[in-house]
Amino acid sequence: MYGTIEKIKNSYKGVFVSSIISIISISLSDYIGVQLLGFTKSPISSVVIAIIIGIAIGNSINLPNDLDKGLKFSTKEILRFGIILMGIRIGLNDMIVYGSESLLIVGPSILLIITLTRISSRFINLPNKLTTLITVGTSICGATAIIATAPVIGAKKEEIAYAIANITLFGLFAMIFYPQIINIFYPHDPISAGIFLGSSIHETAQVAGAGMIYSDQFSQGDVLDISTITKLIRNAAMIIVIPYFSFQFIDDKNQNKGASLSHFLSTFPMFIIGFISLGIIRSVGDMGIMESDLAFGYLIPQQWDNLVISSGKVSKFALIVAMSAVGMTIKISSLKKIGFKAFYYGFALSFLVGFLSIVLIELLL
Repeated sequence: MYGTIEKIKNSYKGVFVSSIISIISISLSDYIGVQLLGFTKSPISSVVIAIIIGIAIGNSINLPNDLDKGLKFSTKEILRFGIILMGIRIGLNDMIVYGSESLLIVGPSILLIITLTRISSRFINLPNKLTTLITVGTSICGATAIIATAPVIGAKKEEIAYAIANITLFGLFAMIFYPQIINIFYPHDPISAGIFLGSSIHETAQVAGAGMIYSDQFSQGDVLDISTITKLIRNAAMIIVIPYFSFQFIDDKNQNKGASLSHFLSTFPMFIIGFISLGIIRSVGDMGIMESDLAFGYLIPQQWDNLVISSGKVSKFALIVAMSAVGMTIKISSLKKIGFKAFYYGFALSFLVGFLSIVLIELLL
């Protein structure tokens, strides 16, 4: 408890700056879309504005060092908090329905990507561990999967940095442009659109951003929920995929498997449990309303609806705060350091993940 309080104390400056950017982004979105363009609801995503402002600030100003902890806190803890709160908006029943359809796409996609990359890596003059890190980062959950896999396979710091820069670059591109692209394919099919975004974009934060962009611009709020569920299913695949890769490098440098396993468990996205727990709470509350007009024997329908709506608003604001911090932490200079071969490999892999997602959606949904 004391450690959590200290973390919050050390993070408030970065969180405050991220929050201010979020408020400005929301205001600009409303002003441009409603006041200037005359739409009832702004088609200009506040998420895109937040990221652009964040990148502009982070790459044009030398930010004080005391903002770093707050920005990291925003991109991790506040992001997770926002996703957990989404659980009460979705409910367990929708999680099961959307999750079962997402699993049809996520499972085969991960298996195909891993198989194809294991074969193609033989013909590419890149370090095996670097290709492995790019593979898990692209196919599962971005930087989290890379950080969890790196000590298990004994990767070097340079390989970790290259892999993270790679998935950051292509994930950022996908976050901004995939919502526009997939709307061409599935303009009236939020399930397919959401599953595509959740199964083809790398980072959890990037998926949340893409889902909000799609929901804002095309007025389909379910896409954010569906893409989030799909992404969390991908995140859970770490349980299987990372131990698999650990056995591929089991004799390399006599690694300490106990320490590697401990590191993996510490980096596993446990917030998935919180997300599901709030989904259960939502379903139980809804059942209470249907049976006795009281959620948990206490809240009347209007109070319960207000709680759910308020949780959704807080969740969305938390996610925009996280996106603002993500923008400020993206350093264009670090992306320039990616080697050409690693760049091309990451590009090909990112394109392949997106292509396979569309093919599997067409075949299986």
